[in-house]
Amino acid sequence: MNHGSIKESLIKKWSRDLVVALMYLHRMDIAHRDIKCDNILLTAKYNVKLADFGFARYTRDHQGSPLFASTDCGSLNYTAPEVLLGIPYNPKIADIWSLGVVIFIMLNGSFPFVAKDVTSLYREQIARDFKFTQTANKNASSHLLNVIRMLLEPVYHERMTLEDILHSEWIGVPKGLTGLTSLEEAAQSRIHTSMKRS
Repeated sequence: MNHGSIKESLIKKWSRDLVVALMYLHRMDIAHRDIKCDNILLTAKYNVKLADFGFARYTRDHQGSPLFASTDCGSLNYTAPEVLLGIPYNPKIADIWSLGVVIFIMLNGSFPFVAKDVTSLYREQIARDFKFTQTANKNASSHLLNVIRMLLEPVYHERMTLEDILHSEWIGVPKGLTGLTSLEEAAQSRIHTSMKRS
């Protein structure tokens, strides 16, 4: 945020990388639970890496049944409204909200919601009380603005999925493709194989 907004071509590239990373985690039944700008690293070649898995947890038990989370963790301004309610929530869907906050920050250079306390923050989120800057409204594509709106959807079951983002008009990966490069697919395959053996 110290450097203001980022040009859309970079936002798209980094968002795609983050979506692919989160899709991989979620397919492994792991939720990150602390998606925020501070936990996204930039390599020398301008690729992004997701870091700090201190709050990560499995989302299925040994029988394959879904495990909901109930703890409020992560950073407040990135926290999904269902987490603020203090009731059991799907941590994968909460990760997607936090991703929406990150993408908003890349475009706007500021948080979508800033409040002094949890109650005020929750009210802002439910009211969808966020605004794009004049520059963002003028320069960003309508596809990007729509993706952000659908990620910052307070009704969790209406929130955009990771697959929706990847195949949206904004990122534009054709349906049926994973969005992974051949190297990423090979790495995923190796990890899956080694996990099956252990």
